[in-house]
Amino acid sequence: LGSNLWPGNNPVNRGQSHGTAVSGIAVGRINGESGIGIAPESDWLPNAFLDHQNNWPSVDYYNYADVVNNSWGFNGIAGTFRTNSPQQAANWQIATERSIQVVAAGNDRDPGRTSSQGWDNTNNSEKTRRENIVVAATMRNGEVEQYSTPGATIFASAPVNGSNFRFADSSGANANQQRTVTADVTDDPAIDGGPNNDNAGYTNGTTNTRFNGTSAAAPMVTGTVAMMLEANPSLDWRNVQHILAR
Repeated sequence: LGSNLWPGNNPVNRGQSHGTAVSGIAVGRINGESGIGIAPESDWLPNAFLDHQNNWPSVDYYNYADVVNNSWGFNGIAGTFRTNSPQQAANWQIATERSIQVVAAGNDRDPGRTSSQGWDNTNNSEKTRRENIVVAATMRNGEVEQYSTPGATIFASAPVNGSNFRFADSSGANANQQRTVTADVTDDPAIDGGPNNDNAGYTNGTTNTRFNGTSAAAPMVTGTVAMMLEANPSLDWRNVQHILAR
């Protein structure tokens, strides 16, 4: 993932490293060099959904997978609530039936931002059906991260900030504070076009210690669900939710 030899996004694009980092949290294999994922022996495959939306939705679009991680979303507009049409909600339902969906809540909690990211609510998302597991982000001490989108549809949360500095305070003097350790695009000049043309990775190397956001929280839950299904493949979405709640 993330190589220009097989790009999930346009070459030299941060979107490539995002998928690699998310996958590393859920299913990163043991290699003796860096952190491992929640369910390192899982069978998994990437899906460049955002690059191929013309292929979606369709009936049982995700029927190839037992559990699907959705660490993606669309930003709200500053100061307004985002809503989706009934058709969008229906399309999502058709596409996701018979697979357990884990969904990142989003990073649009802060209504004071002046950028395109504004106040939002998970209730407005077509992805937050009651069958789906919507995941928020916390700090290590369990307090909600200031960016994590709120909403009644949130089902679980996971700690993505290894320190107890909130995201807004985890740079500058606190820039060395750990967030989530995961895999990263290598930034190998031999693959990515040279030392000044390989911006795909978050860091220089194969490990990123600063990943964050509800995109990091969701795969922690996805990996946990994969472990549940290894123990009992007959579990359905309701069983999984019940175990998580317990």
